[in-house]
Amino acid sequence: QALAIAHERPAGIKLAPGMNRALLPEGLEAQWISVDGDVVELVLWSGALARPGVGRAALVLRGDDPPAELRAAADSDDVEAGPLGEYLYEPDGAVIRARLIGDLARSMGGRMLDPTIAYITTDGPNPTPFARGFRVLQRLPVEVPVLKRALAARGIGVLEIKKRGIDIDPAHLRPKLALRGSASAVLVLTRVAGEKTALLAERCDMPRPCGSRLRARWPRITPPMAGSSPRKKNEKTRPMMPKTSESTLSVEEGAVGSAA
Repeated sequence: QALAIAHERPAGIKLAPGMNRALLPEGLEAQWISVDGDVVELVLWSGALARPGVGRAALVLRGDDPPAELRAAADSDDVEAGPLGEYLYEPDGAVIRARLIGDLARSMGGRMLDPTIAYITTDGPNPTPFARGFRVLQRLPVEVPVLKRALAARGIGVLEIKKRGIDIDPAHLRPKLALRGSASAVLVLTRVAGEKTALLAERCDMPRPCGSRLRARWPRITPPMAGSSPRKKNEKTRPMMPKTSESTLSVEEGAVGSAA
């Protein structure tokens, strides 16, 4: 009933972020919002409350960082998968839900690590508020003895284990690695071109550099989208949001991204 009302008058409808996308009405702006890495809600905007030319948006709120928003006219086409680069980026959940991974990858000059997995890889550092970054230290097979030796050689005693697209329970794997030492690292268990792969990495999150080679590049602040017009007197407006760093992308309607 609420969705029907949205077609008749300006409205902002708050929904669960995991709502079945097949149920999303056409002609409304769908905005996914994440807070500190967790996607907390989906808001559908209609009428005067919807922004011209915006069909999909991902609003990222993280700590004291300035809010940032990635937006486009529709779901973005995926980019091609390619070889593993020195850097790996994990898109924010709001970007994944909004299916704007392809646009994000193109803006970074990156490529997908695997056609079906939401990891972007680049040859150089490209800090962005829309993804968490990692510098790849070593590529390894997903074999406990090999992983154990590699971690011991680097004195890694604090290990963050991430997995995507691979059937491994990190809680069961951790004790088998016999971690010892004062160094820390991230172990990413995933697929590269369909092959099960372990990537030993270090975090490169904004604004903290990853080694001395990282040069900070903050997102460019862009003006409002073309086509917007002043509000008429007494016309309804959206609730005021904090000023954001925006990445505005205009795309044609295309295939729904398959990465997850």
